[in-house]
Formats: sequence, C-alpha cells, structure tokens
Amino acid sequence: MDSDQLRAVQIKELEILLAVDRVCRKHHITYYLIGGSALGAVRHNGFIPWDDDIDLGMPRNDYERFLNLGTRELGEKYYVQTYRSQPNFPFTWAKVNLNNTTFIETALQNLKIHHGVFIDVFPLDGVPRGLACRFIQNFLFKALMRVPISISPRLTFWRCAAMDWIISRVPDDRSKVWANRAWGTERECMDRAVYGIPAFMNFEGHKLPVPQQCTKYLSNFYGNYLELPPPEERHGHYPLVVDLTKSHEDYFR
Repeated sequence: MDSDQLRAVQIKELEILLAVDRVCRKHHITYYLIGGSALGAVRHNGFIPWDDDIDLGMPRNDYERFLNLGTRELGEKYYVQTYRSQPNFPFTWAKVNLNNTTFIETALQNLKIHHGVFIDVFPLDGVPRGLACRFIQNFLFKALMRVPISISPRLTFWRCAAMDWIISRVPDDRSKVWANRAWGTERECMDRAVYGIPAFMNFEGHKLPVPQQCTKYLSNFYGNYLELPPPEERHGHYPLVVDLTKSHEDYFR
C-alpha cells in the first residue's frame, strides 16, 4: 500500500474502533488498546504511521459478553468474526470487520472467510500459577498452533475450540497474572494490576482506554518502546488486495 491508501485503511479501522467503543461504553464492557495500538497512542497519539491494524484486549468475561452483544449492537454494517461464527476462521480471537470492503491478507487468501477491513479483539485470560501448569498449557496450545490452518471447516473449528478451552481454564477474575494467550507469546504475561482500571489517552483525536500502567505495559512488551525500529521493520500485514469500495465477496466469485 502507498501512504494514501494506508491512511484510508486506518480511517476505516478507526471507524470500526469507535463503533466498538460505543458498544463497550453502553454495556460497561472493559477493553484496552494493546500491542501496537497502545504504543501508537503513547508514542504517536494515534496509529503508528506504518501500522495497518488495531489491537484490542478484553478480560475474558468482558470478551464473551462482547461476542454475545456485538453482532446485534453493531448492526449490519459490521461483522463479528470468530471461529464460532465462521468455522473456516483459523484463530482463537475475534475480528470486527467492516462490510463492503476488502482487505485480503496473503496468508489467508485461500480461506473462504470474511476478508473486510478489520480490527482484532483478543481475550485476556488468567495464567496458571504453577510453572508446570503454565508449561503444559503452552505446550498444548503451541502443538495445536502447528496444525495447518488450510484444513476443513470441521477440523479448523475443533482446533480453535480446543485452543480456546486450553487458554481459558483460569478465570481472569481469580488470577493475579493476565495474558493475551490467543497470540501465544510469553512477553504478554503481566500482573493483572498493570492492566487495572483503564486510563484514557489520545488516539487520533479520541480519548480511548489503555492499560492503567501503560508505561510498564509497553516496557514489558517492547523494551525501549520510544525508540523507533529500523526502516526495514516499518511495515504492516502485506495485504494481497485492498479495496475500500467493494465487498471481499466480489474477489471470490
């Protein structure tokens, strides 16, 4: 994407984010900008200039409430995509897609799923206390991650359901440590207090929630988060097709 097209995609993603924010405020659902979106809020007051996605995190209980409410509350303009709503979808987190747009990621191009412009919504799960239990959880999750994603819908659904069951065994309200286990990285295991009561920061002219101890969150996640990466690492998802005027379905006829 050139810079103009990237900015157009970011504006559409912001539209999705603000729609999700309205639903969450209405129903008192806690969420945070996480990952690169939290970094963008702190370092750039909005998107990282070369970023082409938005990442949200919700405590598991809030995440499940959002999935139950989202489709109805967001309306026909959006599509809440999970392995439950679309069995070919190969991930254990959700995407909120903007209908009548196209954003086809190269790695997913052969899957018959919704390929609209999207934002990611990740569950934040409790982490087992014991190292042995955490090791077993990681081992089972990563073993399932290695199963190819281009399999039948029934097997894809089973794979994701099993992974989701594994990472959600520890209730978020009973654990001192939370993590975005759906993404599967150890660096996202943090004290629950780091997330805490959301703080609000400027993101593209809107006050949106980030982890309460955002500086600590970003330091744990990125190290020296204020240092810009080298130019060769400044890139997004490398989409195969981007079209903000046509439905993704037009490309699969």
